Amino acid sequence: MNLPYLTYNFLVSGLYAAALPPALIVRRVRKDLRSFIDQRFGLGFETEPGRSAGHGPRIWIHAVSVGEVAVAEMLVRTLSRRLPECVMVLSTATRQGHQVARRRMPPEVGCFYAPLDVLPALRRVLGLLRPHVLVCLETELWPNLLAEARRAGARVAVVNGRLSVRSVGRYRRLASMMRHVLKNVDVFSMISAGDARRIESIGALGERIEINGNVKFDVRLPADSSAMMEELRRRYGLQDRDKVLVAGSTRQGEERIVLDAYLSLRAGSGPSLLIMAPRHVERAAQVARWVSEQGLDYQFHSELAGGRPREAEVVIVDTMGDLFRLYGLATVVFCGGSLVPLGGQNILEPAAWGKPVLYGPHMEDFGEARAMLEGCGAGKTVRSASGLARAAGRIMNDPGLACEMGRAAQDALREHQGAVTRHAAVVERLLRRQPGVSSRPG
Repeated sequence: MNLPYLTYNFLVSGLYAAALPPALIVRRVRKDLRSFIDQRFGLGFETEPGRSAGHGPRIWIHAVSVGEVAVAEMLVRTLSRRLPECVMVLSTATRQGHQVARRRMPPEVGCFYAPLDVLPALRRVLGLLRPHVLVCLETELWPNLLAEARRAGARVAVVNGRLSVRSVGRYRRLASMMRHVLKNVDVFSMISAGDARRIESIGALGERIEINGNVKFDVRLPADSSAMMEELRRRYGLQDRDKVLVAGSTRQGEERIVLDAYLSLRAGSGPSLLIMAPRHVERAAQVARWVSEQGLDYQFHSELAGGRPREAEVVIVDTMGDLFRLYGLATVVFCGGSLVPLGGQNILEPAAWGKPVLYGPHMEDFGEARAMLEGCGAGKTVRSASGLARAAGRIMNDPGLACEMGRAAQDALREHQGAVTRHAAVVERLLRRQPGVSSRPG
């Protein structure tokens, strides 16, 4: 047995044992947290995920939060077409991710909280789910999850896999354990050649690595997007001449920069509306205080969704899962997590709406997307409040430029699509290798 892996299990088991008693106390007091605690600690389910979907081969897809749920949604819909007899379940690790998953997944997909990476919890859940294939999205490399799924007879795939330059150093310090852990993965279906090199450098076997592109490039507008935008514009009281700056997925330290830029723009012929969507909705009240300190009126998006007319010039998004469609209202979009060193956020969602996209210099997690948008002139890096104001103001005051950038974004996105089909084919291939599974499910 690998010594670092044994040490890891000793530590996580101790933490689990220490956390369980207070968690059980919280469970008694907070009814809204019961499902979260029960499922994360592997204590049980009210109803087994996916039970109502039938008795076909089972695929467990594991995501983390909202970003991975968007990838999971596209993968699930593709797999449903290719493997209609399969039962799929989706796990997330956060409450926000779980809420969005339940709203966006087809009703037959069971959504639940992933168990903590401890043996008793994992074995209990794996015994209930009995998956034929475990699909871990992006960078979900939990040692016990991978090992126990393999021990339970499941094939294991890392899909839409990415490993950032920022995180690879931490994994290399655990090289001995990572080699032991990664041998449990049948296929690493990675986004790019760089991701492939980095996963191999921490112990993945080269012959198990494939490069299949980024599912996030496959983002598509809803079929009813025109009607959706008409309703949103009515709810927000927007006219055709109005200019809207949407600041999406902002992080601590960025909202003040966005507000400074907005105030500068407002002094000229700037936007009629600023929509601010903090990456973590629990920070909405904090953002509201900063807006108020600047002497600006604000409303929460939830108020408008409830039917209240918009009267303020700043709207703060305090709900999960609404940002993607709000990008459709924008004249210009700023994507956060990029003016602070956090790797950036998904700039492809506003690109799908045909919007010019601005972002800070810290885009390590979305380097390929950044290169694509800058290569076609649809995206631009800004480094400060003044830089954001200048870039946004230039686009807002030149409708022809805004239209040209938006069209270029959509054209470039279409050229890079198709990854979800390739990743889905990997999952299908693994499923067909399983004993007792028809070579042509469905």
